[in-house]
Amino acid sequence: MIADGAGRSIVKYVNASDSYGDKSTLEDDIKQYVEVNLLKLMGIEEVRVWTNKSKTIVESQLLTTDSLSNILNTTFVEEKSFRLEFDTNNPLNVRLIYNKRPGFRHQFYVYVKISS
Repeated sequence: MIADGAGRSIVKYVNASDSYGDKSTLEDDIKQYVEVNLLKLMGIEEVRVWTNKSKTIVESQLLTTDSLSNILNTTFVEEKSFRLEFDTNNPLNVRLIYNKRPGFRHQFYVYVKISS
């Protein structure tokens, strides 16, 4: 969120020497602002999982991509056999539980849609 401009007003209007915490920088102030004011407004709206199962994959991997269309253009299969456990204190902390097949290695794409 910081890379997307959260805290721009803090940088514009607050002098680091008058700031919270470390008086040499505004980074801790921006981080605190995001944690206290912005994160509580967000939640996980949707989680989707795609897998590639094989005995020839060297090690299981969590893969990354820039867009959902890149995932949809693969031979990966969308999984429905997983469950989620949400952290009651932080709505963006979630545990994904998936039972892998014995003897197979897996490659995963996990798509998370966050609402605000």
